[in-house]
This record gives sequence, structure tokens and C-alpha cells, in this order.
Amino acid sequence: MSSASVTLRGTVSPLEGGPCRVALLDDKEQEWPIFPRGAGADLAEMVGSPVELLCNVMEEGHNQIYVRSYKFLDEDDNDSWL
Repeated sequence: MSSASVTLRGTVSPLEGGPCRVALLDDKEQEWPIFPRGAGADLAEMVGSPVELLCNVMEEGHNQIYVRSYKFLDEDDNDSWL
């Protein structure tokens, strides 16, 4: 796992198969599977929500992320990144 934290914005989307049930879909349509531990476990119930995540990349080739913290974005926040 990468030791440096990164901030990602996008929408929580469902993910089929594997240990990850949801992913972050960013503005470039790239999927970031969310590891179901830590704060990421909460996001399984938040499909469709726009969020900002503070996370670590676990597997560079697969973009799987471990979420350290998150916040929901309101409509005003979304205008700056869509």
C-alpha cells in the first residue's frame, strides 16, 4: 500500500465480484475499487452519493483504495469538479 494519502472525488458506484462491493467513479470515468475496511465499509450503503475521499492506493495496477476518511459533497461542491 502506498504510504502517501491522496484525495479523490467522484460518485460511489456498485461493483460486481471480488472483495470490493463499491468503487469510486471519478470525473474521468475511472473506477477505484474501495477496500471494505476502515471508512470504506460505510460507503457500501451510499451508492450514488458524490463524495471526497482521503485514501491510500493499495494496488497500483488495480487502483484499489483504502479509505481513511470521507465527506459527502453537496451541489455547490460538485460544480467545481464536474
